[in-house]
Amino acid sequence: ESMIKYFDRHYGFSEVPGLMEKLSFNATIVGGGMRGLDDIATAMVSIAEAESTPEKPKKHRFIHPDNSFGTWHSIVDLRSNKGKTAEVHKVPTDQKNLLHLSPEQVDEFYEANPIDDAHNDSWCITPVGNPSGTYIDADALAESCKRIVKHNPKVKIILDCTYVRTLKPEISKKLVAGIIGAPQVLDRVVFIESFSKTHGFSGERLGTYFSANPDIYNGIQNLNMMLSAGNGRQKS
Repeated sequence: ESMIKYFDRHYGFSEVPGLMEKLSFNATIVGGGMRGLDDIATAMVSIAEAESTPEKPKKHRFIHPDNSFGTWHSIVDLRSNKGKTAEVHKVPTDQKNLLHLSPEQVDEFYEANPIDDAHNDSWCITPVGNPSGTYIDADALAESCKRIVKHNPKVKIILDCTYVRTLKPEISKKLVAGIIGAPQVLDRVVFIESFSKTHGFSGERLGTYFSANPDIYNGIQNLNMMLSAGNGRQKS
């Protein structure tokens, strides 16, 4: 609860009634943002495998801009097991969009890769980029996420926000306002945050993931507890 209240200055969660409480309840402290990303990726593969049958096999599809954080590329390549357990799709970004995703690219992806019963989808979007050093246009972020959900209402959207709080609060709040204020989008989002970039806590390995949707959160948290039983009380 203290953490979500602290983040509120840069996100504006408190402007949506009841949201602070939901996020506080569906939040986990993890050993760094990278650890959280790996928990999420592993959970996505595990969920698809659990829903798979010999008659109807299912795979997860990891979808992300080619400008995503390098560690995410490594994680999904590892968890996909060279395509045996999941598919990896990189969306090429353009200089005119500051190397970020555009709404049109979402439409183009689903035109080329239609929704079917053989796949679950997750999109990973980094609103403030590394290695690009740029941040996505707020309208482009909101519209891209809306189109993702329109194409696939069951999708999971991972917002890797580890650099969002390096922006001034008035900029960061505007950046995520279209997500926070769109219930149908917010319901599909899991946020990744970290203290490494904002507080120089890299060595402490202190990060978190949280979601307004308990179903999405619990699928990840069950995996976290199964593999690690969670972090110790001192880190929390």
